[in-house]
Amino acid sequence: VMLVYGLDFLRGPTARIVALVAVVSAGAMSARAVEPWRNTVDLLEHSIERSGGSALEHQNLCKAYIERNEVMLAMRHSSRALHFAPHTPSVVFQQADLLFALGNYSEAMERYREGLRLSPRWHQAWAQVARLYVLSEEWEMAGRAWLTALDLDKNNVVYVLGLAVA
Repeated sequence: VMLVYGLDFLRGPTARIVALVAVVSAGAMSARAVEPWRNTVDLLEHSIERSGGSALEHQNLCKAYIERNEVMLAMRHSSRALHFAPHTPSVVFQQADLLFALGNYSEAMERYREGLRLSPRWHQAWAQVARLYVLSEEWEMAGRAWLTALDLDKNNVVYVLGLAVA
């Protein structure tokens, strides 16, 4: 802005050269500034590199790696999020869901129980606990977990079907 208003005092070819240099410089700086914005992973990696990271940044980066099907990187950032916010239910449940997806059922169950101690009304976690009980053929416990999930989300047909199976 200062340059544009300052050009009024310059005349002729000098003004054109100054304007050209300003436009080229601004374009180069803009290109460099938007480089991390190519995709979510690059943006969050850049942000974490600059800030040192937070639970939310690592949690969002975990989601981005899940979308890319890069599960080990997702787990790394889920663990970092848990380091920053060990008592935040969404962070605990995100890691539990990852462990469940990886087939690490005993650790997933521990995380779900830990998360449910923090937030006992998280119906999705109760449903996952019920699924874990189904996998281990603990039908009575599965039924109880499905009932709890259904009590928290009364119109969920999936929970009704899960209860029927149990």
